[in-house]
Amino acid sequence: PANAIDWSPDGKYVVVGGQVYNNFTHGIYEYIDSGGTYGLRRVAAEHWGGNANGVQGLAWSPDGTKIAIATNSTISGAYAHIQDVTTIKGNVPEVPEHVDQIKSASFSADSKYVAAVQDKAVQIYKVDDFDELELVTTLDYSTTYSQHAHCMCAEWSPDNQFLAVAGEPVGRTSSSFVTVRVYKFDGSTLTEESYSNLRAADSGTAETVNSLSWSSDGRFIVIGGEHFSAGSARLRIFEFLRYGTYATSSLVSKATWEGTDGLEADVVDVAWRPWTMEMTISTSTKSYLLGYDGTTTITPAEIQLGVMRPRDMSWSGDGRHLVVREGGGGKRKLAVVAVA
Repeated sequence: PANAIDWSPDGKYVVVGGQVYNNFTHGIYEYIDSGGTYGLRRVAAEHWGGNANGVQGLAWSPDGTKIAIATNSTISGAYAHIQDVTTIKGNVPEVPEHVDQIKSASFSADSKYVAAVQDKAVQIYKVDDFDELELVTTLDYSTTYSQHAHCMCAEWSPDNQFLAVAGEPVGRTSSSFVTVRVYKFDGSTLTEESYSNLRAADSGTAETVNSLSWSSDGRFIVIGGEHFSAGSARLRIFEFLRYGTYATSSLVSKATWEGTDGLEADVVDVAWRPWTMEMTISTSTKSYLLGYDGTTTITPAEIQLGVMRPRDMSWSGDGRHLVVREGGGGKRKLAVVAVA
């Protein structure tokens, strides 16, 4: 079954990774548009991950030449080079000195760095001239903040200067916080720029951030998860304010959305639509296209994506098409949807 998907920057291909049993093979699929009928045709096959846990996350580099692969096996945070569309470099090296199993990977906008998210740490790797990964810095959440802190997701800002990281609360009590932090990266270190602590809704509840996404202009960050604020909001939009010559910055909470599906419908994925004020989200039961006015108003519209329990939504670079995988066990479908 597929666990992770991502578009190539030119919108022509989709990379798919998942668990390696039931005859599933990771690989690259060509996106086909036949007069309004959309499909995927595999053009390259590969085996990453090495066991039934397989690939947990994928990221295609913005320059289109590389794929970062987050796995849950001994080949954690593997990395592959794309020699051409149908050939993937066979040797997928192990990332050195990883702290824990890697959940996801994210390329910087210049394709020179990879952020690898682990349970309690974020590591930054530089892609060297030989297409290998060189560890640059490690941000260990368990020693920097708390032994109970967890990292869930991270994404680079479009201008390449910042990394946003979201995680679980420090403890499961009424004083718990879900934290969103933005770090400035200077090529060697991560320096905390700003953060926002969201108090947990109530004691004993497993609030967490499942996904985050930047707007294309780098002005806003959207996070989605499990009712991580007082009340039942499952989605929150922050404005990332930068002052002067970026010497200081702050995260300002602008808008929240509580959903319409009942308490069980947590947000499992968010994806900001390129160069618009719209984003897609998937909950445990439905999918929505949310419009945002830049202030406090979010306007939801339910959309049909053709799969049950949609996960891992990824926009094409032009913002016209969305690829999504089906969640749950057994065989899982992939769907490509044109979005007006």
